[in-house]
Amino acid sequence: MHSETARSRILSEEGSPRKARARSGAGDALAGLQRLNLPLGLIGFEGRTRFVVSPLADRRFPTLRLLRSIDEPGLSFVVAPVDPDDGLIDEAGIREAQRQAGIGPDEAGYALLVSVRCENGVPAASVNLCAPLVIDRGRGVGRQVVLSSERYPLRYPI
Repeated sequence: MHSETARSRILSEEGSPRKARARSGAGDALAGLQRLNLPLGLIGFEGRTRFVVSPLADRRFPTLRLLRSIDEPGLSFVVAPVDPDDGLIDEAGIREAQRQAGIGPDEAGYALLVSVRCENGVPAASVNLCAPLVIDRGRGVGRQVVLSSERYPLRYPI
């Protein structure tokens, strides 16, 4: 998928609220969640398992959410709910993610960690396609998984 298309799908409000999808349920894995429990934590932050989910303060990015750690105040992550039908992760990758997380297709929702870094003084945003969050929307519990295919980059520009 061309990164401008990915960028518009991740950052824009177009298509929101997302329509229900046959394969995956609602496209916004974090819609309606106020708390998210990640029993294994995030990679590199394994001891931080409880998060408050809130919209970003910057209204220019209505689809992005902030995961604020309850376990370590001051620690937070920007995440982008992603609809598996958008094609950023193919069907085989979606099945692998569900299997690793132990979350069935009817319950599973997906989100990607967003990172921003400066390249020559210019901010550049990307999402981590290699290690998506799989979320059981009904229980508010999720897991970050690492996909085995090398086709999913750690930094996919948005």
